[in-house]
Amino acid sequence: MDPGLRAERYGAPQPGRRRLLLVLVGLGAAVGLGWLAWVAVFHAVPEVRSELRSYEILSPDEATASVLVDRADDGVEATCIVQAYGEDHSAVGQRVFTLGPGEPEDATFDVAIRTERPAVQVVATGCTAPGQPRAR
Repeated sequence: MDPGLRAERYGAPQPGRRRLLLVLVGLGAAVGLGWLAWVAVFHAVPEVRSELRSYEILSPDEATASVLVDRADDGVEATCIVQAYGEDHSAVGQRVFTLGPGEPEDATFDVAIRTERPAVQVVATGCTAPGQPRAR
């Protein structure tokens, strides 16, 4: 097809529009990748995290748990939740404990949990800190 006929029928290519589109796509990709990097770094290093080391069912109305709590700084106040579950998978007991400033950054805590019925399992739901609403 003749280029003159093609330009007459479909319009002449506009290099300025193509360049603008490429700049906008590149800018959008740079902003998106920057945001993704920030989110990955922010969530990769939480203020506080916890891990259930062990638990023991002592009696039909008591269980204990050993919870490792790791804080980024000993000045961070952490609130942790440990739950006991019964045979029917319902919560039968819960213990919330708070670590204040001045306590060790990394420490294992032994927590006693009073239960309303016999427990078969204990789970550390996790710990939160100011600015970290998701328990870890």
